Amino acid sequence: MKSIKSKVIAFGIFGALMVGCGQDSQKEIIAKWNLVSLNSNGTEISLDEPENPAFATFDGSKLNGNAGCNAFFGNYTLKDKMLVVEGVGMTRKMCDEKSMAIEDSLIKVFADGSSELSINGDTLIIQKENTKATFKK
Repeated sequence: MKSIKSKVIAFGIFGALMVGCGQDSQKEIIAKWNLVSLNSNGTEISLDEPENPAFATFDGSKLNGNAGCNAFFGNYTLKDKMLVVEGVGMTRKMCDEKSMAIEDSLIKVFADGSSELSINGDTLIIQKENTKATFKK
């Protein structure tokens, strides 16, 4: 009987710790993050002089930002170490070639679906397939 109680208690503590970890990530991501590095298919995308500096803001379950030219918005959830984005919309104006190159690559990580997510202090890394975006608070 003691063995069963011990296992139940250990399982309960483990479950509480796992829920706490998810909540920590949720709290850590809520901020405005400025894009500092962007790599697509092994090529570093220049972030010099876009029309609008690229950023992403996470607030509760809402995501919005600027991809270098156009504004984007959508909903997100965090599951394990994954960012799950859905309902993404975006304005549709044309900008200079540099800004459009940033946008074309960056929007891949914010397209509907799942991306790998890593937060370490003031650094956020989002990676989806061959595109990796690094942000700083």
